[in-house]
Amino acid sequence: MILQSPGIDYNSLLNKCSANYSNVNSARAALSRALKDFSIYGLVRRQSHNFFATDKAVIMVNSEMKNKLVLKLNQAVNSKKPISEINLIVQRLSTLVERAKHDPGLLKAAKGSVDFSISDLMRLGGEVDSQANHLSYIKGVLDSHIGTLCELDFNDVKKTDFSNAIVLSKTLLQKIGLNEFFVETPSEQVAQKIEAGLEQKFKKNSLTVPAKELDKIFGSIQFLEVQEKKLVAVFLPPVKINFKENEAYFLGPYSLINSL
Repeated sequence: MILQSPGIDYNSLLNKCSANYSNVNSARAALSRALKDFSIYGLVRRQSHNFFATDKAVIMVNSEMKNKLVLKLNQAVNSKKPISEINLIVQRLSTLVERAKHDPGLLKAAKGSVDFSISDLMRLGGEVDSQANHLSYIKGVLDSHIGTLCELDFNDVKKTDFSNAIVLSKTLLQKIGLNEFFVETPSEQVAQKIEAGLEQKFKKNSLTVPAKELDKIFGSIQFLEVQEKKLVAVFLPPVKINFKENEAYFLGPYSLINSL
């Protein structure tokens, strides 16, 4: 923290450290011990009320970072399947290249410590090309299958907020031409809350509701507890509506769902 924020004061250091301790007194004690030790070993110097990292500390930290960077690169490139580590390899190589431009010491240390060559990286690049071509082929096949499933009216899902779900449900009732819909729940407690104020009653976890009562049903569902909403399903055949918190999920044939 001192290296990253030269001239940082004690209170700022304490604020940054406090999150790692159960209380501020524990953080203060640990910070005081650390600053004392750093000062004894010549890693930190104090100027007025501010703290600075010494040249010795900078060299030590940079050396450790160099060793860790090269070590992790060696491990990733020489792993059994380096292609699976490609994201990390590219990320660490980027760090090495950028820092080496401004730190000749890092470049020199890397040259003497790496266990891989440019040829190894080029072979890895060839594997990346091969995998990219394969993934491109797979993507084409997947797109073709998706198109076919759309033509076959395979199920799709549409997520929306609760208020818009009422609008979409009314649109569905008109599109499908339904005079009634159905509500299901395995919970007797939830069933009682939903059927309150209705003439209809649940039978074997299912409730048949006239289309005109749609607003009333959604109003009842809206004020259920979060866990209770998950226990409710509304059916506007062939569409099923599930609920989660303040969201609704419409599941049904692709052509119908995507017409909403």
